[in-house]
Amino acid sequence: VPFLSSFTAADIPAGLSMAFPFPQSFVTAVAADPSLLPVGLNLARNIADYDRADEYSVQWNGSVQYALGARTSVQAAYVGSRANKLYSTRPVNIIDPATNARPVAGIGEILFRENAGRSKYDALQLSLNQRLWRSMAFDVYYTYGRSTGYYGPDGTVVADSSVQDPSNIAGSRGPKAGDARHRFVSTHSYELPTPEFAENGVARALIGGWTIQGIMSWRSGFPINVT
Repeated sequence: VPFLSSFTAADIPAGLSMAFPFPQSFVTAVAADPSLLPVGLNLARNIADYDRADEYSVQWNGSVQYALGARTSVQAAYVGSRANKLYSTRPVNIIDPATNARPVAGIGEILFRENAGRSKYDALQLSLNQRLWRSMAFDVYYTYGRSTGYYGPDGTVVADSSVQDPSNIAGSRGPKAGDARHRFVSTHSYELPTPEFAENGVARALIGGWTIQGIMSWRSGFPINVT
């Protein structure tokens, strides 16, 4: 169907106006009778790589833990993951700015669908855990991680706008949109002492056994793509 397509001024014959809006009558007429398509109008293509491999991912981790005392422990861990052969798309046969023409004449832009994206994550995770001591308990966590990829590993759109050169997709490797390099989280709880005047069962049930809890979190900012 000719108009499930995109084209530029370089793909149309002389005399066919590109003024907006494109005339719906022209679209309707050619869709009903493709022989009315003007000679020299280069249609786009939509092609899938029939030899593409399935997507797959691998995750691994290793950790060491040390007890500082009967109630306190520290832990360090490395966490890694890889995702390969991710689905994405890129345009090929695009217009060469030097010649204002397509490398393969007579054919418009080709949207190539393939499994070639990659995603990578590596992180150092540190934690400090304090069990209940003198009515207080807390956990502290810090993560230093890097999340990188190329060819739209987080994309849910048809085309990937993060690829700068469709002929060199690996050249657009960089931080992913959700890459938070530093992340700190702490949780704490404190058991409030029961007042001495709460001696009977009713008073103790109402004002005894209360705990104050909280969660604090902090992270560094997400990267931006300067365009």
